Amino acid sequence: MNKVEKTINILNNFKTSGVLTELIDILNMKQIILDEENDFKGLSSTILENWDSDCTLFLQNNGYDGNILIGYACEVESRGWVYALYNPDYFESFEEVKNYIRRYTYN
Repeated sequence: MNKVEKTINILNNFKTSGVLTELIDILNMKQIILDEENDFKGLSSTILENWDSDCTLFLQNNGYDGNILIGYACEVESRGWVYALYNPDYFESFEEVKNYIRRYTYN
């Protein structure tokens, strides 16, 4: 099993536990989710590091109504690496995502 298949397997396990619906609801509402979300603890950097279009398709087939999702990571002082999964239709640049991450993690 390759890394993407492992990620989809994890997402499938989320489906059986009800966590997938929560993940999709956050993405549909905010178009971004961080591995440090206070209201969602199921996402890990491992999932985001191995994200590709097949993973996005899995979410779309389960209720995500956005387009492609991209994984991104940036180092935040005193937090280490923070990972994001976001829709580039709503965030025009990596800099905008980085600013979102910094605002979120400093609050």
